Amino acid sequence: MLKIEGEIVVPVRAEPQQLLFGEVHKGEHPTLALTLTIAEPEHVKIASVDAEDKRLELTKKSEDGAGTVAYELRLKDTSKIERLLGKVHVAVTGADVADLDIAVNGDIVGDLRYPKQIVFTRAADKFSPRDVVFTSRSNRPIVLLGADDPDKVVKAEIVEPKGDKPSLRLSVIKTERGAEPTAKGKLRVRTKDKDEPTVEIEYTVHYDNLRPRPGVLSPRLRPGAPD
Repeated sequence: MLKIEGEIVVPVRAEPQQLLFGEVHKGEHPTLALTLTIAEPEHVKIASVDAEDKRLELTKKSEDGAGTVAYELRLKDTSKIERLLGKVHVAVTGADVADLDIAVNGDIVGDLRYPKQIVFTRAADKFSPRDVVFTSRSNRPIVLLGADDPDKVVKAEIVEPKGDKPSLRLSVIKTERGAEPTAKGKLRVRTKDKDEPTVEIEYTVHYDNLRPRPGVLSPRLRPGAPD
């Protein structure tokens, strides 16, 4: 048997391979370090490096002349509570060398903490209700004003309207399956929070019965269990 050994050379290596801001509070402006290393500087050149999101600012910090370049990525605009899904694009020159894209992820958050997604699964021909609890990152009291589903698949009832842990109880009211085995939508929740007067919670309803695989215990779904 012929055994071939060798080393795979990556023309341009990024460290880290993903730029993750995590949770960023509204009004904060965190930074991340990015280092690009060229394996063969005599054959490969970096033509440009750009942050392809207007909320991001990329600054070159240093270059050693031997193929390593350091950058600082700053999240300069955190005025809106939203998800950040961007990228840094590295344009490269050289024979048979592809450009490089580095994913940039993060969540700009306000004071409210709550689940962004809820999943309903049918078990024993029924759906169990789910409780959604809101909390405050600053430990302030929260007031819930109401909630509705424009698609009328899920009903929301306020269990605790205000306090440090107000909550909603969600129930599937459209229990019959349509043409698709799942239904997806967004629940709109109204609050008295100044930054998030309306929040959205995505839901998925799986209409097919949950069938345990042989030798696998089926999960127990507790009524009213929080996500």
